[in-house]
Amino acid sequence: MGTFTDQAHSGNLSLASPLELAPVYQTSRHASIRRYVEDSPRPCALLILGRDPVVRDGKPALKVQQGMESASFRDRHGPITQCFPDELRIDQWPFARHARDAVGGAAGGPITHGETTSHTSCGKTRFRYEVFFNNYRCFVLLMPSA
Repeated sequence: MGTFTDQAHSGNLSLASPLELAPVYQTSRHASIRRYVEDSPRPCALLILGRDPVVRDGKPALKVQQGMESASFRDRHGPITQCFPDELRIDQWPFARHARDAVGGAAGGPITHGETTSHTSCGKTRFRYEVFFNNYRCFVLLMPSA
């Protein structure tokens, strides 16, 4: 058995990897996901969203509590917190809608998937994303599309 990083990044870039390894390394899913993103050799980023909606421009939104990215993501796109607003309106951001659905128990599975677009330091960027809710916070893994 290799290290967490070796095992986590031997397959596809997905939240499934750190979630499967969390019990193996006796760590929380939260810590496992954070480490997965921070140590990733591939460009990816993580937004951690609060579970309770706030109001932005008169509409429900989810607050970004924290963001982090792999070094390769930061080098190309800049910090993830500069790519998205700090409050994500549910009617504008599909991953915020998926996160709200996950909080409400209507996600249809432990990990939901989709695509979105935002502006980064290298221009308009398309992202694939995955959303996971651990009963406390929503984790959004963002991966720039090739």
